[in-house]
Amino acid sequence: MRNTSGSGERRDSEEVWLSPSTLSTFLKQKSNVEQNIDADALGPQRKKMRTADYEEVDKAAYTWFVEMWAKSIPINDPLLCERARSFARSLGFPEFMGSTGWLHRFQKN
Repeated sequence: MRNTSGSGERRDSEEVWLSPSTLSTFLKQKSNVEQNIDADALGPQRKKMRTADYEEVDKAAYTWFVEMWAKSIPINDPLLCERARSFARSLGFPEFMGSTGWLHRFQKN
């Protein structure tokens, strides 16, 4: 005989308006999510738990950008990418490219 009330996880997903696969993924990663939230590593608007590959480069580029902006020095995209590549080399990331993809993600954050 078939259970019409549904499985516990499926019923739970319907109660919180999530797809069963989303709820299942969340439940599997629950401890990881809780650790990142406790450490303020992820904000509530974050959709994925992935962090930047070159977080140190991003921080250095952002600090430099804020300093230049405070001095009213105009910064264009190629200059920002070049400074990021320079920071990456000095931080030991010679493979960092400072591509337009990196720039787009950097500007979103």
